[in-house]
Amino acid sequence: TIAGEVNAPGKYNLSGLSNLIDAILVGGGVKKTGSLRNIKVKNIGSEKTVDLYPLIFGSTNSFSNTKLLNNTIIFVPPIGSTVALTGNINKPGIYELKENRGNPLEHVNFAGGFLSSFNNSFSINRMGKKGKSTKLVNNLNKASLTNGDILNIVESIDSSQQSSKLIGDVKFPGYYSIKENPKLSQILPNSSFLNQDSFKLSIVIKTINSETLEDVFIVKNLLNILKGKEDYYLRPN
Repeated sequence: TIAGEVNAPGKYNLSGLSNLIDAILVGGGVKKTGSLRNIKVKNIGSEKTVDLYPLIFGSTNSFSNTKLLNNTIIFVPPIGSTVALTGNINKPGIYELKENRGNPLEHVNFAGGFLSSFNNSFSINRMGKKGKSTKLVNNLNKASLTNGDILNIVESIDSSQQSSKLIGDVKFPGYYSIKENPKLSQILPNSSFLNQDSFKLSIVIKTINSETLEDVFIVKNLLNILKGKEDYYLRPN
């Protein structure tokens, strides 16, 4: 029997060679509202909790010794606590915590690791009783994630290097070396570098007037830059 947050719950006949994944697929797969980290496999006199993340993200087969017997019940509960990872990482997204707290480095590995080998800075956005707070993290090994947290990974560049900073509704915010990326089109080469709902008609560039040292705001047509019709040479900071 396959029950819970699957697309086609019910009782199915499976071959003796079938495993847990086979059974879940027969049941139509796990819904978006279902857990992938706390699946219950119930046999007479025993119950086991299975975490599919190690298999999905390529580390180990965590259910190789999970037996499906006659009248086995597979129950997929609702998704549990979740966290989001953004910034300088290969697969930004929302990830489920196995328990109420999670190891940041474990979730970085689930997300495919960091985009670059530069030193990274980390911050955790957390909603508490007093509202939203942001905590800078020096060591991910000593930090923990809890439900609703957003872990931001930003590439850090030595202050002696000339750099520009990209922020806003983009997939890869952070610092970019002007030596390697002197033009705006090099850090935003096409629309795939923007989030799905990003406003694509304009972009605001903040720079400094070298004579007055005042902030200057320049508005450019982002669509033209993405299409290669115009560009902008970046300045330090």
